[in-house]
Amino acid sequence: MAENKNNKKGSAIFERFLSMIDNVQEDNYENNVTSEAGSEDTPLSEDVKEFFGSEVSEEPEVTEETRKISSEELSSLLDICGLDIQPDESENTMVFKTSDEESDGGNDEHNDEVEETHVFTKLGNEAEENSDAEDDEEEYEARDFRPIRRSRRYRTGCMGGILYFLMVVCISAALAAFGWLAANDVLSLNKELVTAEITVKEGFTIEEVAHDLKEAGIIEYPFLFKMFSKLSTAEEKITPGTYTLSSNLDYRAIVTNLRETSGPLKTVTVTIPEGKTMMQTFEILEENGVCKVDELLECSMNYEFDYDFLNPDKLGTEKRLEGFLFPDTYEFYVNSDPEDAIEKFLDNFKYRVKDHMYLKAEEMGYTFDEIMTIASMIEMEAASDSERTTIASVIYNRLKSSDFRCLQIDATVQYALGEHKESLSYDDLQVDSPYNTYIYEGLPPGPIANPGITSIGAALNPENTNYYYYALSTDGTHKFFTYYSSFQEFVNSSNYGG
Repeated sequence: MAENKNNKKGSAIFERFLSMIDNVQEDNYENNVTSEAGSEDTPLSEDVKEFFGSEVSEEPEVTEETRKISSEELSSLLDICGLDIQPDESENTMVFKTSDEESDGGNDEHNDEVEETHVFTKLGNEAEENSDAEDDEEEYEARDFRPIRRSRRYRTGCMGGILYFLMVVCISAALAAFGWLAANDVLSLNKELVTAEITVKEGFTIEEVAHDLKEAGIIEYPFLFKMFSKLSTAEEKITPGTYTLSSNLDYRAIVTNLRETSGPLKTVTVTIPEGKTMMQTFEILEENGVCKVDELLECSMNYEFDYDFLNPDKLGTEKRLEGFLFPDTYEFYVNSDPEDAIEKFLDNFKYRVKDHMYLKAEEMGYTFDEIMTIASMIEMEAASDSERTTIASVIYNRLKSSDFRCLQIDATVQYALGEHKESLSYDDLQVDSPYNTYIYEGLPPGPIANPGITSIGAALNPENTNYYYYALSTDGTHKFFTYYSSFQEFVNSSNYGG
């Protein structure tokens, strides 16, 4: 009976001991205080002091030895408390069982045994097992009996997705920007004009040529030129020598001009006056070594130029570009490709003719092709800028009148004849051509020359008059008339200039 009381007393003491340890460990866990981190110890509670006695100090010195309890000491403590130790090696835990025997009225006849199990989970690395050292003293560190901590899960969440999206956008933008810069270099777009001499030595390599071109400012990216050269077998085409190159050459043109047979790159300045026909313009280009007339004619008929102001229905016709080769002063490369030479005229036309001019033509009830036809007649008929709008008024007055079947513009007959005459004969006025406005009503099928911007402006802004006739005087200007009788009187006078 005394032994049973001792067991009950030992069990109660051990339960109190376990409860205090749990409280201390919980406080330490919540304050993130661990013995491994070397943080400050939690002050001992009054219960702990009372259990261990007054000899336990408020701040005990914690050493490696005080953290360890040998298996022999643990067994003695458990024997006092009447506990049975059952280590569970598979789960890395230790199970402690206590037995509580109670008697009814001091009798031992009926005993109820209640088993209470305490499980401590050992943290950290698995305990090393050594079958040859079963008798060695196994020590358990205090950290092996701390409660299991919750694992922390790292989450990317919405912020991770945003960062990934921004990274993709930045990389895409960088690649697009680089692609644009690379295209500018390969195709020679938007580059500052630089001219330099490049010497290709005997036994050259493409790397050396690319380096020299970069140093001279002809190209920006040597590695792109090397890639292009490899794909186009440029090393087989380039020959040693000294060449004059400029930065407005694309990669293909650079390789072409780095050949001994290509000769030095030359340019020529050409001025095309207002009122020249397409054929006359092509002849001027050929005279200056820009391109051959037959090549220009073939290109003007069949090349698909990408300009909105060109009538697509005229593709394949001989007079397709008449009126749109804007007269100006240009700089061409000698032996240019025909499409490159023609595009210089068309680019200039696109630059000079503004959007509001197309809108004005629409408001007037005319296509822009018709406006250019009227402008070309004004260009060929006017003796000075001051009378262009007045001549324009005569043309529009006749087009609107039911009394005048034909415009009777001499310049259209000259165009139909294909030559310029000082005076037209009766037979000339009877030539059968849709451009002959003496026998065909309305406007001719297209422009008869390439007008300047002043004549185009006059066609869009005619003077408001009631004139239907005009004639050239001896002073080189035109006289305007409303009635035929007045016109005939002037023509028969000595003031008529013919």
